[in-house]
Amino acid sequence: MRRLGGCFLPLMKKIVPFGFKKGSGAGWRYTWHKDDPKAEFRFECNECLYEKILRPRRLLKLGAMCCQADVINYGNLPYTDFIRTETLCRGGKRCDFRFVRHDTDAGDGWERSRSV
Repeated sequence: MRRLGGCFLPLMKKIVPFGFKKGSGAGWRYTWHKDDPKAEFRFECNECLYEKILRPRRLLKLGAMCCQADVINYGNLPYTDFIRTETLCRGGKRCDFRFVRHDTDAGDGWERSRSV
């Protein structure tokens, strides 16, 4: 992911919705935001297969490990901040995904968000 650098966000804005065009599969439901500004990409997961399977078994901590994998994968992208405030497996009402592209100039001064 790090090697994608400056093209990550435009690529995600095209590929992710295209990949889910025919649906996201059993147990998953997403909300897409098509009105995002150029430097931002947002979507929410409103139904999560992990949460559906693990909640009745009181094993949501295992699902939260999958949520943490997103932070590991997206949390250190060059010039791109991954922002998530809640997940279904951590008791939230949704899993929110927000990617914000920052200026590549050294003086931009942005600070990474602490995502859950």
